[in-house]
Amino acid sequence: MESNSNSSGDDYKINTHMASKEANQYVTTTTESLYQCFQRDYHACPIFFVGSLQNACDEAFSSTLTEECRPVLVYIQHDKSMTNNIFSYKIFSSTTIINYLLDNYIVWPWDVTLESNRNILQSIWKEMFSTELPDSQNVEQCPMLIGIMRLFEEKKNDSLISEYQFKILLKGDTLIRAQEKSTRGNVLDELTVFKEECDENERILTDYVKKCTIRTKQKIKIELQRLKQNSIRKGLASYIEAA
Repeated sequence: MESNSNSSGDDYKINTHMASKEANQYVTTTTESLYQCFQRDYHACPIFFVGSLQNACDEAFSSTLTEECRPVLVYIQHDKSMTNNIFSYKIFSSTTIINYLLDNYIVWPWDVTLESNRNILQSIWKEMFSTELPDSQNVEQCPMLIGIMRLFEEKKNDSLISEYQFKILLKGDTLIRAQEKSTRGNVLDELTVFKEECDENERILTDYVKKCTIRTKQKIKIELQRLKQNSIRKGLASYIEAA
């Protein structure tokens, strides 16, 4: 599936040090093109998020309601992979998978046929996860499905920093957890399992945030009481001196 059959490879080359605005525009254009080409080649396509992976994650977890948060599914494809074409035709473009993803995931696509796009993906991955994405350079490992959920880290003063963690679900035609050849049925099962893991993760994080909030409120209350007592003491001292 060529992401732009009318353009040469040079049209897709991108300087990884280009201005942020220009880089974001390239990512947006690429994800839009992937949707159009997938729809053209397979006559059906999951709804792809148009924009950066960071924005996709922010959108997925923007709700304050746990039940409205969704994991992000990263779909990585390579035009030269026969496995990729079979997977797209038999599994990823099926109505069952498309409908499930529509209700439960935000899907972010990326094409790594060109070296420039592979380099961009690695830059994105390092920025978001502080590590490289393994095997993204290997055509035989495509397609890849990667699930993303939230990760909270507690910093000083009980502040919480929201970050993300990823889990590779599929490489080539093999599901990683089950070590089985992918079929429509077991891919759906794997997506369901990861969604349940994400939901449980959100519930745990919500409880943790509530506990931190209570702890912070208690600290504020104690500090206010201390300030009030100090104020009373100062007032009494001033009264005694005046007397």
